[in-house]
Amino acid sequence: MAIRPSGNPITAKGLAGMYNSDDLVIELSELVKIHRLEANSDWGFTAFTLKEAFSYKGDLNNDLSTYSLIFKKIDGIWKIAWMQRSQGTTDISTWD
Repeated sequence: MAIRPSGNPITAKGLAGMYNSDDLVIELSELVKIHRLEANSDWGFTAFTLKEAFSYKGDLNNDLSTYSLIFKKIDGIWKIAWMQRSQGTTDISTWD
């Protein structure tokens, strides 16, 4: 499950479909900072900021977004269980 900046959830299948669509053209996805990372043997949490440049259905976006992610080990494979992305206007100084 992922929560988009609009607040609308999307399933993993829906998110994969969006990324595999010609509607989404990714030009840049760069890690700016890892704010927090915790993990044990079968789960983990991270918060990080990405600089992203992309177009969706022709609309250009140049975003600085913060993500939160919960990941779990299921049958020996690490999988994203939850992801939430902020709007593209993150103020990185709030993490200092």
